[in-house]
Amino acid sequence: MAKMVDSDDEGDEMEVGQEWESDDDDDDEEESDDEFGQKLPPLHIYVKRVLDKYPEGGQILKELLQNADDAGASEIIFLYDKTQHPTKHMWSQSLKKFNGQALYVYNNATFKDSDWKNIQHPEQSGKHDDPTKVGRFGLGFISVYHLTDMPCIFSGRHVGFFDPHEHYFTKDPATGTIEKGKRGKKWRISKALLQPGLKDQFSPYLNPIFKCNQSTFKKGSYKGTIFRFPLRTEANSKISRVVYNETRVQSLFQSFQSDAEISLLFLKNIESVSVYEKATQDEPKVVFKVEISQEHRAALREKRSSFLRNCQRSSTDGLSECQANTISQTASSVRDKTKQKTTDTGYLIVNVLKRFGLSQGMQDLMKDTDLKQLPWVGLAMKIRPVVGTSGRMFCFLPLPESESSHLPVHVHGYFGLGDNRRSIKWPDRESEHDNAARWNVGLVEEVFPDAYVELIKLAIKCDLPASTVYKLWPEVGNLTGAWKGGVKCLISKLGELPVLYTEAKGGSWKHPKDVFIDTEKKDLLRKVLLKKDYPIAHLPKNVLEALRWGGIQIKVVTPALVRKVVRGDRLEWLDREEKIELLKYILRDRQFTDMVNIHLLPLQDGNFIPFTSNGETIYIPNSKVPRYLFPGMDKSLSADDCPEVLTSAEAQKYTQLHSLTVDVVPSLLKECLPEEWRKGEGIVTWTPGLNGQPESDWLDKLWNWLQQENISLHSFVSLPLIQICPSPGLQQLQTTGKRVRKKTKDFVDRARKKTKDFVDKPYQLARLETNRLIYQKNIASPTPAQLSKSVCIFLESLGAVVVENDLPEFIAQHPKIDSFIRTADGKE
Repeated sequence: MAKMVDSDDEGDEMEVGQEWESDDDDDDEEESDDEFGQKLPPLHIYVKRVLDKYPEGGQILKELLQNADDAGASEIIFLYDKTQHPTKHMWSQSLKKFNGQALYVYNNATFKDSDWKNIQHPEQSGKHDDPTKVGRFGLGFISVYHLTDMPCIFSGRHVGFFDPHEHYFTKDPATGTIEKGKRGKKWRISKALLQPGLKDQFSPYLNPIFKCNQSTFKKGSYKGTIFRFPLRTEANSKISRVVYNETRVQSLFQSFQSDAEISLLFLKNIESVSVYEKATQDEPKVVFKVEISQEHRAALREKRSSFLRNCQRSSTDGLSECQANTISQTASSVRDKTKQKTTDTGYLIVNVLKRFGLSQGMQDLMKDTDLKQLPWVGLAMKIRPVVGTSGRMFCFLPLPESESSHLPVHVHGYFGLGDNRRSIKWPDRESEHDNAARWNVGLVEEVFPDAYVELIKLAIKCDLPASTVYKLWPEVGNLTGAWKGGVKCLISKLGELPVLYTEAKGGSWKHPKDVFIDTEKKDLLRKVLLKKDYPIAHLPKNVLEALRWGGIQIKVVTPALVRKVVRGDRLEWLDREEKIELLKYILRDRQFTDMVNIHLLPLQDGNFIPFTSNGETIYIPNSKVPRYLFPGMDKSLSADDCPEVLTSAEAQKYTQLHSLTVDVVPSLLKECLPEEWRKGEGIVTWTPGLNGQPESDWLDKLWNWLQQENISLHSFVSLPLIQICPSPGLQQLQTTGKRVRKKTKDFVDRARKKTKDFVDKPYQLARLETNRLIYQKNIASPTPAQLSKSVCIFLESLGAVVVENDLPEFIAQHPKIDSFIRTADGKE
């Protein structure tokens, strides 16, 4: 033995193995025989410390629900009973304060001998005997001490009372025997418990809701389990100072109810959860109830049983199991004690137990006898009445909302949890070697992707709309921590499966590599490609981003693809607006050389013709050379809504398009005017708007354009452009000071209706020629000279054209007109 020395005492040090010298040999000899060892604190101190880890609230009821599920129960009932029971006939009058208001928890599973043992040893729960049990009466049961000082259990052949204060059962009132440290008492169920002396202590268990009556005591056994938790009414408990009154209980129920709908999703056995309240003399009234619908129970029960049987197999047999369910739940709640609301919800649920294909690290962790976890992950998606878009984390029951995966589905895993069963362990600097934390990462990265794939496959198998299936896909931008690795693996797996929907050929699910994805979600592209039986898929943002983030190769709809699809088709099944929109789309990449034989070139006449590189020229009007100059030429002019990109030099280089320029106007006019105007000689008759002749405002606009653009008139020689005989209707309009050229077509149309002569009497047009046009009178002279009638006839016989009336103002105002018309005095 080493001698302890003071460092200041030189030379007193002793080697290891030397005997400790004591100043008092007698004392040393006496102490060496004393009992030695660490002492445990009283039970109430232990319980209090556990409660510090387990917060009160709805979590208390969740722990009891979990225990019932582990026991194999299919039904659980919570009852808040405000009844004050008689206290005259009690085992001890010290127990009468526990005969008042209480919380009852019933389930239809019966305690086994192992359960009675486990519930008395909270640090040694039944989990290690069965890996499918989360923690049968482990530390979680201790949480009931938040609300009671004496938990009671009525099940099978016994009824037991816990006394963590080690106070109420230390003295037997019948014998006077005192047994210190006694922490509870258990009775065998019999009719004697309802006899005088004890009946008031056990009568609180007589309740029709739990199917417990006097015959139960006579039979000496009860099929099921009733927990009774007398509520703490005084703040003098050594365990907790919290007093549970009606307000506190209602808050407890509300907290539990907020998760009640989803609480059944991943449980192994529970099918119904009910919550009741009972006033002193009233019948119990339902607060809320959640249950699996009867039509789904049998199938669900069988699938659950099969799955659990595989879970209980040896981990070395390499089995993998997938359980897929579609369940319907009915949730009923009563608000304001009068109005009942019932909702029906539907879920898709999958559970996957993976033992094949796990990494060596996960296989090693499965053999960890301290960990004892299963490679089990479940997923659930709400599909009715509305599709769920926000998921919660579960370890059989919902974890706090702060524990989030940021996924659109509920995720259950056989996770390693913290001591309070409310948080998932993840590796960090302090716990990077924690096996539970490492296990959780393995679950997310190796088992979770397989479960997610199965859920999506189930949704597709159930013929859910593609829009609903796509809501299952994660929002990859929200992922954090280990979930990134798990989702990355998931997307990789989905990239090899038919998980993208196309309506082509009646609709089907395709592999990502086999569809064209419309990233712009244009209805027109969908219509065109489906018409051509191309497998187009419209994907929401979350799916498209997930595919790209996961590195999945995809094919997107492009202008080049659409050009290929529509080439050679006259597209008569599209309306004009759709054709213009489609043309703008396929021109987006400016690949004009690829436009050949696409029937989308819009003409002014309303038709569409194919693009060519060497066909008949189609002219593009512009502000400098407007389309109104060319009557009857609509088949050779592009439409007003023709995309502007086609006016570029590059577009015109590879197509038949050509922008109009001033120099081509004369030649085009000679092509577009009526044939008798172009080829004949002398005066022509003009009946505006009839027989393919120009409208009434055409000549006015043409002369104004010639003047504005300062165009030489010599290029237009021989064209009938001089109006020499207007109709009376037009004269009337001019004499009122209203110039025709300033009127719109609507105005002229109205004038036609008012003035019959406007239509009935056509115009006379003379050709624009030099030395052939003569005014009959010189209107520029102060005393206008006028040729005689005989002179006019003589000149006309020589081929001259005598203008008897005043020229229209729009012609007379042209600065170069005098070069073509001689006045009456012979001058130009």
